[in-house]
Amino acid sequence: MDRPAMKRRIGAVSVARSDYGLYTPVFDEIMARPGLELGVVAAAAHLSPRFGHTVDQIVADGYPVVEKLDFTPEDDSPAAIAQASGRATELFA
Repeated sequence: MDRPAMKRRIGAVSVARSDYGLYTPVFDEIMARPGLELGVVAAAAHLSPRFGHTVDQIVADGYPVVEKLDFTPEDDSPAAIAQASGRATELFA
């Protein structure tokens, strides 16, 4: 008995506009292939009103956001960056 072909699920993490623009051609290729299924994890700056809440652009572009992880640092101080890194590790775990 033949089993139906399963889609391969591909997860991608984007944390800001700076990396999102680089990923869109790859996202388009994944979306165009019938055997693949894309799921975007939007994190950090994408969720911050301070940086334009750019998760809305990901959705508007038609990419499926499967998870939102907020670990944007309060500022650029070493302590805030360390805290954000710890929070990110906790959320991804």
